[in-house]
Amino acid sequence: MSQNRVYEVVQNRSGWVLRRHRVSLVEFPTQEQAVRAGLAVCRDEGLTRLHVRRADGAVEELDPLMLELETFEV
Repeated sequence: MSQNRVYEVVQNRSGWVLRRHRVSLVEFPTQEQAVRAGLAVCRDEGLTRLHVRRADGAVEELDPLMLELETFEV
C-alpha cells in the first residue's frame, strides 16, 4: 500500500510545494523547509522515498530513513 502513496516536493513560481498524488498540501518559501517537512511526513507514514522536482526538470529521490532531519541541508 505504501507504493501508492508518493510524496513530492515541487518548485513553482512562488516557492516549494509539498504534494501527494499531485495534490498540493502546503507551500513553503524555501526548498529546505519543504524537504524537511516532506521527509518528516514520509517517516511518519513509513515511506522510503521522497521526490524533489526542481523547476528546471531535475528530479532527485531522497530516502527519509537514511537522512537525519536535524542535520539536513539542501
